[in-house]
Amino acid sequence: MDRAARWILTLLIGTVAVAQAIQVFTRYVLQTPLMGLEEATLYPSLWLYMLGAANASRENTQIRANVLELFIRTPRGHARLAVLAESVSLVVTAWLTWWAWDFTRYSWRTERESA
Repeated sequence: MDRAARWILTLLIGTVAVAQAIQVFTRYVLQTPLMGLEEATLYPSLWLYMLGAANASRENTQIRANVLELFIRTPRGHARLAVLAESVSLVVTAWLTWWAWDFTRYSWRTERESA
């Protein structure tokens, strides 16, 4: 799975970078931007963000502001802080899941479709 995830992320990064380079070249050098290219890169960008976040979570390499850890001296204090941080994360995740499920039920009731 690691190898496949890395290939997918690399492909997505490459796709977005090449598309943006083409857009910059056509817009500023040729003075005729490619219509719809920025919109076409929206989906690869979204997948890149979501898969990148999942990969960072799996590797435990998210960006963190560990200011409180500087003031806590004991390993037990660090463990308590970690439990607190994970608990807050769990509460926020549960709330977002509940909100997403409520929105999904609403869209089913109103029979809305995306364009």
